[in-house]
Amino acid sequence: MSEHSDNKQASVGAIVMLLILAGLVTWGIGLMNNGAYTAAAGAALLLFLFGLYAVFALGKD
Repeated sequence: MSEHSDNKQASVGAIVMLLILAGLVTWGIGLMNNGAYTAAAGAALLLFLFGLYAVFALGKD
């Protein structure tokens, strides 16, 4: 058994966590900006894409 196992469940959990965070960011920024949810979705999309990059590209040793 290797010290750094690459299991699929950790990736799925990270993606679910990123989706939850992106949803909360959209909701929070949309509420603060008088219901501008489409503009807030842009920030959430950037957060999600950077999170995917961090999980899959930077997360591996």
